Amino acid sequence: MDTVHHNTRAKHFFAALFFLVILFFVQELGASFMQANSGEWFLSLQKPTWNPPGWVFQIVWPLLYIAVAFSGYMFWTHEKSPERSKGLFFWTAQLFCNTIWTYVFFALQSPLGGFIDILLVLLCSFGVLYYGRKVSFWIVWSFVLYILWLFYAGFLNLAIVLMNR
Repeated sequence: MDTVHHNTRAKHFFAALFFLVILFFVQELGASFMQANSGEWFLSLQKPTWNPPGWVFQIVWPLLYIAVAFSGYMFWTHEKSPERSKGLFFWTAQLFCNTIWTYVFFALQSPLGGFIDILLVLLCSFGVLYYGRKVSFWIVWSFVLYILWLFYAGFLNLAIVLMNR
């Protein structure tokens, strides 16, 4: 019995670690796209007065990624069900769309493409909420701040599109 409990705890630890590593890999990949491609182009863009300084993003995103990792972990460790499978699909899709936003916005220098991508991230995130509420209310709570930030980021992205036509 003690060995079974130990194995379960180890399995949960490595699952949590796996999701954290995935999210921080995504964060580093995005940061590399931004650093390699932001330069003069980004500095030349007109931005709204409510655009936060860069250090805000450096604080907010890691915290949000921890919450997103937690929700992925919660889906993964929950008993198998159609809701769990669909939730994991939307979780993976939103993460993929989130990952390519930095590439689209910075590397392709396309604020409009970035805005469209944020809409896709939001759509997939609502799928996470929909199926997550059927799996664990912790999934929903871990995604609420993320979605609020996505709305803010979406409006910021849209403002940049409109100000730089």
